[in-house]
Amino acid sequence: MVSTVRIDKTSPIPAYHQISSDLTERIDSGEWHIGDRLPSESELARQYDVSRITLRQALSDLEERGLLTRIQGKGAFLTGQTKPFVEELSFPIPGRTRPEKKHSENRVLELRTEENPPVFVQEAFHWKENPIPLLYLRRVFVQAGRPLGLNHAWFPAERVPGLVEQGLIDSSITTTLDRRYQYRFSKIENYIEAGSAGAMDAALLECPYGSSLLKIQTSYFLEDETLIEFASTLWLGNLTRFHLVIEDE
Repeated sequence: MVSTVRIDKTSPIPAYHQISSDLTERIDSGEWHIGDRLPSESELARQYDVSRITLRQALSDLEERGLLTRIQGKGAFLTGQTKPFVEELSFPIPGRTRPEKKHSENRVLELRTEENPPVFVQEAFHWKENPIPLLYLRRVFVQAGRPLGLNHAWFPAERVPGLVEQGLIDSSITTTLDRRYQYRFSKIENYIEAGSAGAMDAALLECPYGSSLLKIQTSYFLEDETLIEFASTLWLGNLTRFHLVIEDE
């Protein structure tokens, strides 16, 4: 019988996410089977040494994922069924306005001048040879209240005057670059690789540390070959899929 399960209360990862991750591992290990009733809320709260409020948040997360169902007065029962939580994304095509994401919203976390950009951003903008001022944007993509992706984007400040002061139009880079600056892309480069969530990523995406992520780095160029935007986006690998269509006009 499980006595007390340790969770790291000093971690930036919320306690309820640590609990839901551990419960998922216990389910996967066969500790409970489909149709089984999980231990009571008070028993699980005792095992994890947390309040019942925190424990209920963890159970709600599992219920949203379709792993269990809760019946008032009877408890939580393992269903073993997963609910797909899919975000359709389309890669932009040069010469067209970048398509909007119809099923998710994005929340701007910060928009500011970047005084010391990361090395990979410096390389993208050839910053050491030409250290132009850059602006930095960080956003989180959310669907049905749940984070799906974390977006970091950099822009040459001189090409987007007033961006920090005026902000984004409707929280959208696409709309802002199109309506305010009348920019169209002539070339777009995408690099895609697998990764995992670090501590800060996990905290912002509200996922367990080490969760599978899909990393997409995208460079957007104007007709004069100016790199107008360099973006790095982390998507939760189990919640997203990509839809790529190339048309011959």
